[in-house]
Amino acid sequence: MNLSFAKYAFGGALALLMLLQTSVARADDKLKTPAKPKKETKYDKLFKDKKTETARSKFITLHKMDNKLYFELPRKLLKKQMLLGGTIASTTDPSNVTVGARNFNPILFYFDIQDSAVVMKTPNNVLFQENATSANLEEALSLNYRDAIWQGFNILAYNNDSTSVVFDVTSLLGKPTNLLPVMPTHNGNYTLKATPKPELSFIRGIKSFDTNLTVTDDFTYTIATSLMSMPIGGERPTTVGVNYSVTLLPQSVMRPRIMDSRIGVDFSVRLAIPQEGEKSRRIFYSHRWNLVPKDKKAYAKGKLCEPVAPIRFYLDDAFPETWKQPIREGLLRWNKPFEKIGFRHAIEVVDFPKKQDDFDPDNIRYSCIRYIPNGSSAEPTSDVRVNPNTGEIMNASMFVYSNIETLLHKWRFVETAAVAPSVRSNRLSAEKFAEGLSMLVTREAGHMLGLLDNLGASATYPTDSLRNARFTNTMGLAPSVMDDTHYNYVAQPSDRGVAMSHTGLGMYDYFTINWNYRYFDTDRVSMNEEKQTLEAFVDGKVKSPRLRYYANRNAQWDPRVQAGALGNDAIASANLAIRNLRAVESGLSRWIKNDEDSRMKEKLYLSIAQSHYALFKQVVSNVGGIYLNDMKVSSGIPRYQVVPKDLQRRSLLWSLRQAVNFTRYANRPFERKGFMAVSYYDQTLEFMAYDILAARTRVGVSSYLLPSGYTQKEYFDDVYKELFASVEQLRVPSQGERVLQRTFVNYAQAAVSKATGNGSSSAASPRSALSAPTDSATPGFGTPGMSLAPSVDINIADKSELYFYNCLLKLQPALQKCLKANLPAEARSHYEMLLFKINKTMEVKK
Repeated sequence: MNLSFAKYAFGGALALLMLLQTSVARADDKLKTPAKPKKETKYDKLFKDKKTETARSKFITLHKMDNKLYFELPRKLLKKQMLLGGTIASTTDPSNVTVGARNFNPILFYFDIQDSAVVMKTPNNVLFQENATSANLEEALSLNYRDAIWQGFNILAYNNDSTSVVFDVTSLLGKPTNLLPVMPTHNGNYTLKATPKPELSFIRGIKSFDTNLTVTDDFTYTIATSLMSMPIGGERPTTVGVNYSVTLLPQSVMRPRIMDSRIGVDFSVRLAIPQEGEKSRRIFYSHRWNLVPKDKKAYAKGKLCEPVAPIRFYLDDAFPETWKQPIREGLLRWNKPFEKIGFRHAIEVVDFPKKQDDFDPDNIRYSCIRYIPNGSSAEPTSDVRVNPNTGEIMNASMFVYSNIETLLHKWRFVETAAVAPSVRSNRLSAEKFAEGLSMLVTREAGHMLGLLDNLGASATYPTDSLRNARFTNTMGLAPSVMDDTHYNYVAQPSDRGVAMSHTGLGMYDYFTINWNYRYFDTDRVSMNEEKQTLEAFVDGKVKSPRLRYYANRNAQWDPRVQAGALGNDAIASANLAIRNLRAVESGLSRWIKNDEDSRMKEKLYLSIAQSHYALFKQVVSNVGGIYLNDMKVSSGIPRYQVVPKDLQRRSLLWSLRQAVNFTRYANRPFERKGFMAVSYYDQTLEFMAYDILAARTRVGVSSYLLPSGYTQKEYFDDVYKELFASVEQLRVPSQGERVLQRTFVNYAQAAVSKATGNGSSSAASPRSALSAPTDSATPGFGTPGMSLAPSVDINIADKSELYFYNCLLKLQPALQKCLKANLPAEARSHYEMLLFKINKTMEVKK
């Protein structure tokens, strides 16, 4: 080896070694030097050293800290539409608050950032646009239909990579707020006033899923109850559990189905963008699940096909085992009308999954049938969430209450014990309970499919037919399960083999499912062609009264729309039912055993009295009634028909005599043995008087529409003759006569005083007549949600003040004469007070 080369190589290696040693030394020095501390961000400070409960997901992350609620919103979700809803999840007072109830409509909104705040905007998506519009029109629409800011929240921090924004939503979702009124305002005839106690309200739980979240709160209120502005008892504390949900709306491809007002399906409303030379008009979408056949070609040929995504309900494993099969049958009963339109297994019922980690009944992805333990006997309720942009039902859950057996026993006992000895006991048999539970589930499932109540359906069956075994076992009690009928209270003990409850779905239910769920291939059939096909289908069907929808909104005028009514002859049905009720009342003590404190008998006795009153209201609704028919002019069926004069008069006279003699139905010995402070029969008298006198306005309107019909003068003549018979006959009035006479004079006093200027009172203020629809340009037939009542100026039609005055003129001398008769002191005091009020009213102002 060359010596000089070796010397050079050695020197190079030595230099390299020294360089490596220097680098290692410098690295060691760096390790010994403390690192610069990382700067603490606002996000870090927000949650530092605080006890925080966090629910993370791909959607919105929730933070619960010091009874405050924070959203951590991914910025990618800004301007994405969401739905905010709320339901009652629990309560300490089931007599006033129903678990599963929704007391505000879901809020459609999206989040946006403006300056240093996150704002919730409600999209002005009332606009419906099927075809493209010009740039000028788009600009005009953007100016006139801006999105409104609904709520705002200060930005507290961005997360450390600035992909999400954090803000405090406690004021909206963690405390009671008027923006989201969760408490009911009425309970039957009672008015409820709930005053929140924010200091006694707490955030109980938070959950976040991939597309939705839930927040559970405990809100405390004091509730005050009043009846006709009169306080009932004092304020009482009530705590309710509230489930709020926020759901990301899917980018649905389902085409909306244009509503037809003759169909009893729930709907959303939009405003159609006007084309050149057209007016803007409203458009309505039906609410329905998105059912699409897996094999469209086979479906088009009329073959049964399974849907791509069936309607799947998850059954709570908390239900008693004996309940599960009746519930399944109640839900799956709806598969039959779906099969008629080509869908096999459209509805599925499965148990709560035990091995599916991501399953949670609070996740809105899953439609559930929930078991709710409670102490009240409420009917099943449902919570349906709909995409308002398309009408697609995204979720529908049902709540079935633990005490439903008590409710079914009460109905079945009161309505059928006179006929069916098998129900004369403290509890229903397992068979009868299962039958009733399945019936109620079927009806509530109709709501979950988008159907509305159809309370006039039962009025299309003859009352006599409900006593016929062949008819009832074939046709049921009504042509629709969506009518609110329970059991056959018309049937008599002598009737053999008559069906006492619904036998299944009716022809109306099949018809409505056909309209709402029949599939149209959107690639082949336009929205307008679909609408025309369905409209023609309805044209051919609704000529049959049993296939018509009788909307609840018409109940003020149309006597056919009555909850719980049976048959087409209200008087005949009531007479048959009262005969049964009297038999049940007389057998109550014999049939209910092991009830030493009579608590069960008292509840049943109260239900009997309430049934009496319900029958009375069904008959009195004929007085001044107007049959409202949502029909095309070309059908030949008038849009409204005044109830025949003879039927109105017979109904009034029947109602007056029932009211006058109502307390005779009371079982006084039974009441005196119990804990009742005031008999329901006595309490109801004033309501009956109000119902009779309220009919005067309807009579004024109906006689204005049909002058040859029952007039207000005839109505007042009949009322006077029946109510004041004791005065004309110079005799002691019965309890019913005293109450009705006193109420009549009070109303007359208020009406005459108002007319003459001697005073004013709201007691005699007439109800306003509803106006007829004005939106004649609506795509799809009719205007869903609007009353069919003709527009009438109530001030022209109603002459109540005149007739009240004439009655007082006639009554004044009659009372004076009556007071000269030799009557007991109590009767004299009653008549003297009536005369005093009349004299005061008839005084001429100087």
